[in-house]
Amino acid sequence: MEKQDKQLSQKQSLRYMIKNVSPHFYVVNLLAIFGYFLVLLNLKAGISLDIMYSSSDAGTYIEVANWIFSGEDSKFVEHRPFLFPLILLVLSKIGGVTAIWFFQFSLWLLTINLLFESIRKITKKTLLAYAGAIALMINLSVITLTLHALTEITTLFLLTFFVSFFTKNSSRRKELFFIHRIILFLVILTVIKPVFFFPLLFILGIITPLFYFRHYVKRPVKIVTLLLILLPLLVQITIMHVKYDSVSVSNISERTFTRYLLTKGIQEIENLDNRNEAIEMAESFTAEEKKKYFISHFSVFHSIFWKNIEENIKSKSTFLSYPVGYENYSLATKMKIMNKVYYFIHLLFLPLCLFLFVILLYKKMNTDAIILFCLYGLCGYYIFVSGISFYQGDRLVISVISVWIFVYLFVINNYIKWIKGFKKIPQSFNEPKV
Repeated sequence: MEKQDKQLSQKQSLRYMIKNVSPHFYVVNLLAIFGYFLVLLNLKAGISLDIMYSSSDAGTYIEVANWIFSGEDSKFVEHRPFLFPLILLVLSKIGGVTAIWFFQFSLWLLTINLLFESIRKITKKTLLAYAGAIALMINLSVITLTLHALTEITTLFLLTFFVSFFTKNSSRRKELFFIHRIILFLVILTVIKPVFFFPLLFILGIITPLFYFRHYVKRPVKIVTLLLILLPLLVQITIMHVKYDSVSVSNISERTFTRYLLTKGIQEIENLDNRNEAIEMAESFTAEEKKKYFISHFSVFHSIFWKNIEENIKSKSTFLSYPVGYENYSLATKMKIMNKVYYFIHLLFLPLCLFLFVILLYKKMNTDAIILFCLYGLCGYYIFVSGISFYQGDRLVISVISVWIFVYLFVINNYIKWIKGFKKIPQSFNEPKV
C-alpha cells in the first residue's frame, strides 16, 4: 500500500512539474533543436570518427585519454589536463563517437536554456532573453564544434552555468557557500582549460583571504570543504610534479607563447619568410633569452598581440572550412561576416560597460556593479589571453560568447530603465504647485 502511495505521489509530482513548465521552455528548445539540425543537414561534416578526431588538438586529448586508460605514455600529458580526456574516455567506452556528440549537443542545448533563464531573471524581460538565446543559437561555429572532440563546448556550458549561478546568488556573496561554488567552477574549468588557473589563483590568493578569512576562523571545518573542492586541481598538479617535476597545472601556455607569439615576432623582426625557421629559433632560446628578446622588442610584440586579438575575434570559422573535403564555404563566409559584427559590438560596448559600472557604483547598486565587473572582467580576460595565439580562427574566443551576450543585454536593460526614467522627469516639472 505504501509503495502504491509513493508511486502515485511521484506521478502527481511529475504531472505538476510538466504542468508548471513555462511555455517559453518549449519554444526555446524547439527553436534550438530545429535550428541545430537544419544547420547539421547543410553541413558536409557529420557525426563520424573522421570528423570528431580530425583536428590535431583532438588527437592530443585522445593520447592523454589512452595514457589514463592504458598507461601508454604521451608527451601531451604535459600540456593537457586530465579532465576532458577522461570525459572523452568514458563517453567513448559508453557509445563511441555518437556518445561524445550527444554529450556535446546536450551541453549546447543546456547552455541555451541557462542563458535564456539567466537573462530573463536579471532583466525581467522575456524579449531580451529570446534575443540572447537566439544570438547563441545562430552561431554556426558553436554548432559545428559539437562535432569535434574539443574543449570549447564543455567550457561554454560551464561558463554559462557560472553566469547562471553568479547572478542567482550574488546577494549571498558574503557567505562561504558563494565563494566555494565560485572556486569549484574555476577548479573544474582549470582542469579542462589551464587558462583559468590565473583567475583561480587570484580568488584563492587574494579574494578568499581578504574577505572570507574570518569565516574559516569561526568554522575551521570549512577548510576541509575547501580542500575537497581543490582536489581535482591537486590531482593535476601531482601529475605534473611526478612526471615533469613541475608545480603547475600545465606547460601549454609556455609552448603557445613560444610557438605563436614569440615565433611571429621573430619572423617580423628577423625578416624570416619560413615560419619553421622562426619556430626553431624560438625553441632554441632559454627562458631568460626569451624574456630578454621579448622586452628588447616589446613594441613589436605589443603590436602583434593586439592585432592577434582583433584577428581572433574577426576571424573565419575554422571548422566550417575544415577538414579538407568537408568544407562549407558558404556558411563559413556568413560566419566570418558575423564575427566582424561581433568585433564592432565589442568596441561599442566597451565604453558603455565602463560608464555603466561607474554609474552603478555612484548609485550604490553594489550587486549589479559586482555582476557587471566580474562577468565583463571574465569575458575580457578570456579574450585578452587569446592574444598569444592565432591561426585557429574564432575557436580561440568562442567559449566566452554566452558571457558577453549576457553582459551586453544586462547593460542594454540598465540603459533602457534609465531612458524610461528620464522620460518621466519632465512630467514632474509640469505638475501644478500645491
